[in-house]
Amino acid sequence: MMEDCGDQTAFIQSLILHHLSSTSPNAAKRSINFATSRNGKEMIREMRRIPARTDVKPLALKMDQSKLKLKAVPKEVYSGLDDHAREFRKIFGF
Repeated sequence: MMEDCGDQTAFIQSLILHHLSSTSPNAAKRSINFATSRNGKEMIREMRRIPARTDVKPLALKMDQSKLKLKAVPKEVYSGLDDHAREFRKIFGF
């Protein structure tokens, strides 16, 4: 999932959902708060994932966000991702 941030594009590592008809919206809010906290991202790192927070360093030092040479994806590319995904599935029979 990608989010448009003006001139920058931010990649969201994992999707966190909260259903509107939840019987415990406070529990859902606390769960999301934990998942995005430093402690939550440290748990993500222990699962061998790259944490989204810059204050939690990944286990593989070469994946440190401050050392990666990343380039922005042009809007015309990411705005058509759904169309590209549908075309891919159609071509390869998924």
